[in-house]
Amino acid sequence: MTRDQNPVLASEAECEQTVQRLNTAFAEGRLDVQELDDRIGRALSAHSRADLRALVADLPMPETAGAPHRPTPRPLGVRLADVIACWFCCRPAHGE
Repeated sequence: MTRDQNPVLASEAECEQTVQRLNTAFAEGRLDVQELDDRIGRALSAHSRADLRALVADLPMPETAGAPHRPTPRPLGVRLADVIACWFCCRPAHGE
């Protein structure tokens, strides 16, 4: 049997790592919201490691542990949208 006929099953931790990598790519501006949503859905339902690899194949490899981590800020529009969404969800009703 070839490797493709007998794929290695993905663990829950591997699926979560892939989702984290996709979120990082979104924060770096490499994915738009629709692409992020699609890939996260596919990552959470992935059966094999090959399924997960395919979701991040066009993204750069994550930084190595020894490299200094410089967080990349999200674009201002995304942060502003988060603030507005939070405001609508958390504001008191008119009668309160």
